[in-house]
Amino acid sequence: MPLPATHSHLAVLHKLSSELAARGHQILLLVPPCDLQPAQRLGTPKGLEVAAFATAHTRADTMNAFREQRFRPGLQSVLLFARLMQQVCLDLLGDETMRKGILAFNATMILGDMNNVCGFSWSEIYGLPQLPVSALPMMDPIHAPFTNLPNPLAWQPQFGTGLTPEMTFVQRLKNVGMYLATQLLTPTVEEEVAGEIRRRYGVKRPNDAESLQQQPLYIYNVDFSLEFPRPLPPVINFVGPLLTGPARPLPESLQAYMDSASDDCVVYASLGTAAAVGADEFQAMAAALSALPWRVVWKLADGDLPEGMTLKDLDIQENVKVVQWAPQNDILGHPNLKAFLTHAGVNSLYEAAYHAVPIVSIPMIADQPDNAAKAVYHRFGLVVQPAEISKANIVSALMRVLQEPAFKEAAARVAKRLHAPGPTSAQKAADLVERVLATGAESYLRTPDNITQIPFHKRYLLDVLALVGAVSVGLVGTCFLLLRWAWRRVSARFRTDRRKLD
Repeated sequence: MPLPATHSHLAVLHKLSSELAARGHQILLLVPPCDLQPAQRLGTPKGLEVAAFATAHTRADTMNAFREQRFRPGLQSVLLFARLMQQVCLDLLGDETMRKGILAFNATMILGDMNNVCGFSWSEIYGLPQLPVSALPMMDPIHAPFTNLPNPLAWQPQFGTGLTPEMTFVQRLKNVGMYLATQLLTPTVEEEVAGEIRRRYGVKRPNDAESLQQQPLYIYNVDFSLEFPRPLPPVINFVGPLLTGPARPLPESLQAYMDSASDDCVVYASLGTAAAVGADEFQAMAAALSALPWRVVWKLADGDLPEGMTLKDLDIQENVKVVQWAPQNDILGHPNLKAFLTHAGVNSLYEAAYHAVPIVSIPMIADQPDNAAKAVYHRFGLVVQPAEISKANIVSALMRVLQEPAFKEAAARVAKRLHAPGPTSAQKAADLVERVLATGAESYLRTPDNITQIPFHKRYLLDVLALVGAVSVGLVGTCFLLLRWAWRRVSARFRTDRRKLD
């Protein structure tokens, strides 16, 4: 049950589902109609069934919601997206045919997108354990309450800040401000996401911390090769990027285009499957890519463009090959691919790092600023901020990552970490799923904060500190009294001896 109309989320769950199907499990992947074709394009191996539930939701609805967040930032745009996701979930829950099909499937567990409330709702309605899978990195402080995740604000960047652990005073102020704002607004957003689901179906709030704490564990599609080092509770599992892997042969025409590039150099451009880009920005990108002296492959689907805009409106030159869809991991793994212009989605970041490709990021929304910051921190990427999008800035950034060897060298260092021997990310994730199945989804990995609400005085050991303080004061007082007594005895003895001498 991936987040609807976000193909990257779909691809992550599909990869894990395919691994489980190869191990003999039966998987039913639920998607809205707009995701049915992308899911089928990813493949339907034996044991994996893809089913579409009834909803009027389209990819354009999701794209418009993302553009609202980008161009009209604020609480209202966030609530718009929240209401949209809730309506899709209500459509799924209200699809009687799908409900009967799910019951007939006789499932034993729900693999749910952590960012999709539907999984949590189904888990409670049908009494099935859920194992949340996140296609996104850690989202502090949103994920912290129900995972018992330590969140030290002094060096842990908060979601959406685009910061690194090495913060200045002003950046730490920004970090704390984002933390407080998120804590303040989260209840309002949760109500928009899940309030009607709770009222209509009598379930707890799907994002309620208490219910989320009951999950046996959480799987994250990330790795410490790129993530900032931090302590993790045992319930959190970084399995690594699920979509990376050795490059496969490209479609024939694309393979020929890449192979025949002069100077053995091709630039790949893609703003993902949820591009929140305006018309003027697309014009600037087209001008920049057309000005490069090398070949460019630009993944640009009709649905990526703003309403009323077509490819004909962009003055794209002959050096740029526009494709509606591209096997991104395979393109990035081609030996002639030398740089990547990206929105800095988490999958794009890891695929570029896996293949040692330097990147130029144009982060727009959500986790993208944070991902772009990681590429800069690890020295294999540059950032062009959305407010700075222009032909000159994009060309300048691409020329730097292409011509300065330090970017390629840094990318190679990160790639070496991701290529370290061991099970694949999909294998590690599938092992965790099978462990949860084997243990009956027992929540034995939860730390004490997840089991009970520890009182404030216990959490911070105030009772222990009070006792230690009292004993310390008592000991100091006793020592003082003993010293004073000894001093008086010595003084009295000294005075007595003096009088005798006199």
